Amino acid sequence: MGTGLGWYQPDSAFAARRYVYVCDDGGVTYEWDDQARKEAAEHPVSGADADMLRSECSRTAADLGPDGVRSHTVGFPVTAWDEPPGLPAGVPRTGCISRGDVLDIGQQIRDRARPAADLLVASFIWGWGTAGYGPRRLRDIRAAAGDRLEPSLQSALDAAAKDPASSDPIAGYACLYGGYDYQDRAAPGRPPWSRLHGFGPAFFTKFLYFSTPGALILDNRLANAVHRLSQLPNLVTGDGRSLTWTPYRYSVYLNWMAQTAWTVGVAPDLLELTLFMPPGAWTRKRCSELTGAHRWTCPERRNRRSGDKSESTGMPSEPHQNGHYGRVLRYVLLRDTLRNLSLEPSAGCRAVNHLGLTGSDPLQG
Repeated sequence: MGTGLGWYQPDSAFAARRYVYVCDDGGVTYEWDDQARKEAAEHPVSGADADMLRSECSRTAADLGPDGVRSHTVGFPVTAWDEPPGLPAGVPRTGCISRGDVLDIGQQIRDRARPAADLLVASFIWGWGTAGYGPRRLRDIRAAAGDRLEPSLQSALDAAAKDPASSDPIAGYACLYGGYDYQDRAAPGRPPWSRLHGFGPAFFTKFLYFSTPGALILDNRLANAVHRLSQLPNLVTGDGRSLTWTPYRYSVYLNWMAQTAWTVGVAPDLLELTLFMPPGAWTRKRCSELTGAHRWTCPERRNRRSGDKSESTGMPSEPHQNGHYGRVLRYVLLRDTLRNLSLEPSAGCRAVNHLGLTGSDPLQG
């Protein structure tokens, strides 16, 4: 089923790793991997939600076929993306690109067989698909980074692969984020970090997913889905907009996805895909169908043209009105509505919860 955390085990290398970092002022040391795992464990899915996810993941797997998540394919306009230096090798010129295509490029990057910038382009094409402003966003990132682009991307990959025996997606995330502490986050281009102007978590987690075992995609749609299922704090605001996801917050997310995938009995990236778009939407189609009049353009992207366009959101301000969520989030919304009928919190509690301020977050994310 592609990459991902695989079957979650409490004593796995990822779960057992401890992160210890000192803020720039030297005053505080954070040992927060255990806390991230404990926070995720405090927000398990209910038995009913687990049954629902198990059924939905099964349907997604059936839609995808024997190649699993590798067959998740999107269409893209070749001419719009084929700008100097051109499409990287491995990106089909048919106007369709699959997870499998990009995962293969990521493997070649890990093998040092090609530049990391090729994966940036491929993951961008796969992520943006038919959205018309995707190529412009990529041009802007390239232009702002200049000669720093390849060294910055490679530095993040090196950090994630520092231990040959166990990849470290949090270290790679921190490089691209600009540090571990929100208050001391480095500006784009400031060494030793790899933060790039315009390259936010919604897209650099795609870059990490395709290059780093253990990484998963985190964008606004997934953050909303996870929050609605678990009430994990510090993912989204009350109206569904993304909060700042520090490396700690990403660690909580990875642990939550791993434990939930283990509960449901699926690979984490199959769970991620099911939460991103429920079954029925990924039914295999001919390439001509993806690039023709009824292209696979996410409703989320169409809505963004008149809505929120921040680097890490990618969701309209009212996510619950987006039919793209399908049965999974309709089920969760109905469940939450029924709960609220029996136990209505005070207005003050609702305000705090909607701001994502519940719980304790050691790195403000």
